[in-house]
Amino acid sequence: MKCYKVSAGVLAGFLSVTGVLHFTSPGFFDEIVPRALPGSARLWTYLSGAAELSVAAALAVPRTRKLGGYGAATLFLAVFPANVQMAIDWGDRPLSERLDDLF
Repeated sequence: MKCYKVSAGVLAGFLSVTGVLHFTSPGFFDEIVPRALPGSARLWTYLSGAAELSVAAALAVPRTRKLGGYGAATLFLAVFPANVQMAIDWGDRPLSERLDDLF
């Protein structure tokens, strides 16, 4: 099997899991939504979860894999501010506490 097929499958799996988590455990994701965004954090959590599931589906199907790759790149750029927000908010917390929140 070609490396890119394996990579696409792994990424699709990762995005599927995290996409579902946006709906089953939205509180964690609500906390990292940048406060400058308009609307509720929950709305952004659900929208990003739906986007992750959509990109995962596109990556899983060979015919749409290239589009899924572009979608993944766009998605990762779009959610980057949430990662920055999390780093700012969690910067002074002990490592053990940060790990507890992730798992």
